[in-house]
Amino acid sequence: MKKFFYLGSWLGIPIKMHISFALTFGLLAYVVFVESLTTTQAFGFAAYMACLFLCVLLHEYGHALMARRFGIGTQDIILTPIGGVARLNGFPEKPAFEILVAIAGPLVNIVIVLMVIAVLHLLGAGIPNPDLIDYSIFTNPIGFLFMIMLMNCTLFLFNLIPAFPMDGGRIFRALLSFWIPKERATFVASVVGRIFAVAFVALGVYHKILVLVGVGIFVFIAAGMEYKAIQRRALKK
Repeated sequence: MKKFFYLGSWLGIPIKMHISFALTFGLLAYVVFVESLTTTQAFGFAAYMACLFLCVLLHEYGHALMARRFGIGTQDIILTPIGGVARLNGFPEKPAFEILVAIAGPLVNIVIVLMVIAVLHLLGAGIPNPDLIDYSIFTNPIGFLFMIMLMNCTLFLFNLIPAFPMDGGRIFRALLSFWIPKERATFVASVVGRIFAVAFVALGVYHKILVLVGVGIFVFIAAGMEYKAIQRRALKK
């Protein structure tokens, strides 16, 4: 059975969708049914979800294109229900360059935020009252743009949480590498990452946020895998 579906290629980097992405369509149908959305609201919310994954894709391209500047290729970019993954062929050995690759993704989200703010300013739009925000906001162009801005602010801040191997965790590992060996820095970052992963799962279960539970499980597993990979490389040297 196929695990990935090829969506196309841009700037020489293949874009694929994991088979589990089908869960996203199930979630969309669930929200439409449970919240009794009108047809207009349903289409507006679906468009918002599409924009969310487009912003995630651009975020991953930020990593991939910055890595390319340091001679590191990208195998592909995979979209999953809990986000995207740019499968790089490695990370720069120099901590400063690794920080640049890691921060490039979140900076893409900040650029999107600034662009949306500029458009809203030109339109003379104000900030919606949070107490009045509901699914109807996705049917209003101004409200839709505001939610895109909010989404990218969230992506920026969430990805900078120092939970290795998320972007913030990689930055944390790179900063540690200035003072201690990379293997040790990876061990410390992976432990911190797993602590955050457990917190993500606990919060996700408590607040019934399945995406957060998924992120927590992914971070917990990936943190251990990254550390083992670094150990294997160290043994080969």
